[in-house]
Amino acid sequence: MKLRLLAIIFGLIIPVTACNSSKQANTPTPAQSPTSTSSPVSNVPASSAESAKTTASSNESAVSKNWYNYSSKDGKYSAKFPEKPNEQKRASKAQQSEISGTEVRYIDNAKQRLYLTGHVNLPTPKGGKLTNVNVDKILDGGRDSMAKTVGATVKNETKISQGEYPGREFLMTLPNGLSAKARIFINPKNLKAYQAVFAAKDGKVDAPDAKAFLNSVKLK
Repeated sequence: MKLRLLAIIFGLIIPVTACNSSKQANTPTPAQSPTSTSSPVSNVPASSAESAKTTASSNESAVSKNWYNYSSKDGKYSAKFPEKPNEQKRASKAQQSEISGTEVRYIDNAKQRLYLTGHVNLPTPKGGKLTNVNVDKILDGGRDSMAKTVGATVKNETKISQGEYPGREFLMTLPNGLSAKARIFINPKNLKAYQAVFAAKDGKVDAPDAKAFLNSVKLK
């Protein structure tokens, strides 16, 4: 299986101009885990919704019970993978600035699935001031670059957050039938970008192992 998503980490190399907007970055509502900010209001009773959430969490815990616990010291995040993943340092040039980061991936060849996380240290705007950083533009650029890198179509985008980090979750579909669900987060205080991607040849990006993986990513 050709998984062009292996190069996806550099989809987050955003042009520096995206950081120079005069708009102030919005402060997201703190959350313990990725939380949607655009989901419709549900008519399900609170007790039923809480019960369903607890059941889903228990199922994810059962799926990832024996998974490998990965912790990124330089990226300051953790995640769970089915097996020990491969870690690779990355570096590139963007508008005379060096972009550095680390890509972490595990490929399940039997099930034809890809589990990928990574972080990138984005360029600091001219003058070194972060107060005028437009996080939404950075996230837009990350999403667009990620999709362009792999020739994907973006669908079902949702604004999410984890703690103080704003982010996006979206589905990507590729011409070869591969589907992927991605999450991108930005730390507006130091312009560190994070990503988590689950890709499946069969298109089942909402399978229990996909949810267990994506929800296991915790930013510190």
